[in-house]
Amino acid sequence: MASSFALRLREEREKQQWSKRFLATAIEVNENTYHHYEDGDCFPSLPKLLALANCLNVSLDYLCGRSHIRQIFSLPPEANIHALLAENLKQLRQQTGLTQKEIAEELHMHEHSYQAYEIQTRFPTYQTFLKLANYYHVPLDRLIKIH
Repeated sequence: MASSFALRLREEREKQQWSKRFLATAIEVNENTYHHYEDGDCFPSLPKLLALANCLNVSLDYLCGRSHIRQIFSLPPEANIHALLAENLKQLRQQTGLTQKEIAEELHMHEHSYQAYEIQTRFPTYQTFLKLANYYHVPLDRLIKIH
């Protein structure tokens, strides 16, 4: 069965009356990779997920099936996604009063993985991105928003 993301992605693309090829080209992935997104076989990287939300003009939470409210998402092209994610994760973690190690343990991940998100050396996977938003009780958009 296809994921909420895959179903919402297909639904939004069809609303725009775009072909899979068109949207694949727009987010700079090959058509086969895009097919896998809609079939639910894999998930996009964080930069590609953001590109999809921008192209489809929907929030990340809506696109990922975490919300039924169709809000608009917009990220300036010059935005540094790594820096925004790192800054926001650090801010959210500091609000909890926990260390990186403690957060990593609660999320069942290696401390180095969590550190990599805060020091801009790695993006979380789709599943980890959702896990982080769930842990901090924030919308996905909040993790990469400019304040």
